[in-house]
Order: sequence, then C-alpha cells, then structure tokens
Amino acid sequence: MRFLWSRTEPDSLRDILLVQTCNPDLLAHVAAEARRRFPRARLTALLQKDMRPYLPADLPVDQTIDNPRGGKRGLLRRLRAGRFDAVCLIESGESGFWKLKLLPWILGSRAVLVYDRFGSAAWLEPRSVLAGFGGGLAGRPKILTRRRLAAPLIYWQCRRFYRQRMKNQQDRDS
Repeated sequence: MRFLWSRTEPDSLRDILLVQTCNPDLLAHVAAEARRRFPRARLTALLQKDMRPYLPADLPVDQTIDNPRGGKRGLLRRLRAGRFDAVCLIESGESGFWKLKLLPWILGSRAVLVYDRFGSAAWLEPRSVLAGFGGGLAGRPKILTRRRLAAPLIYWQCRRFYRQRMKNQQDRDS
C-alpha cells in the first residue's frame, strides 16, 4: 500500500494495469483516456472471463491478459511478475467485481487510479477517497491507522456505494 504515503507523478508511471470491471465499450473509452493521459506508459488490460470476443478490435492497450475460469494462483503470479506501477480500477456502477477491486493491494502497486464514470472528476486517487477517514488521532498514529485500515475502508466504502446505487436503481425500476 505504498500509494497511501507516496505521491506518484503521472510521468513516472511506466506500466499500468487496467482492470475490466465494466462493459467492453467503457473499457475501450477508459483505455483511450489512459493512453491520452499517460502516453509513455505500457497499458495492460486484465479482461473478464470470456469477454475477448466482445472487445473492440482497436482497443488501445499494449497487452491483454484473460482472467481464467479456474484457479487464480497462476494469474496472481503472472500479475505480480508484471510489477505494475499503477492499477486502474473502473467504477462503472455495475455490481460485483469486489475481488478484482482488491488487486491493487494484493499486487502492491505503487499507485492506484480510479476512473469514476459518474463522479465529477473522472480520475481519482485513493488519497482523496481516504481524506475523510482521519479520525481523532494526531500525528503518526493517525497515518499508521490510515495505512492499516485502507483496504477495508475502501472496500466498505465501495460496498456501501454499490448498495446505495442498487437501491436507487430498484426504486427507479419500480
């Protein structure tokens, strides 16, 4: 979770993993935006199971990795070997994908990028997400507490966000 205490310059990101937690069209849009925003970076897309046929032919990434149906150990080994500087999560409002959204913490990437389709700012960093979780502690313990609780707090916040979005969608449908 190095990204919580180190500020990463966009020009220093060389390898970025885009995690597909959305439909193929939105992935293509995010990949194009990432290519524009990080022109020197090598973009790799981790695809959902059986989604390759639905992807646009001109997806602007350098490499794609398929998420296998079976065991995940080999996939995690391969992703760790990639040593990605940043992992990009796509917040599309679709439910599920909570395991994929834990990848930045599992891989130990240097930075985490969040593309929020519905937010006012499309590209967010977890520091801005964590800004409200300071508590009443002062000094170094506050920082250590944030570091220790970062993954569970972001998971809880994403889960709460999804539940609220699903409730709103159900209210609109009925």
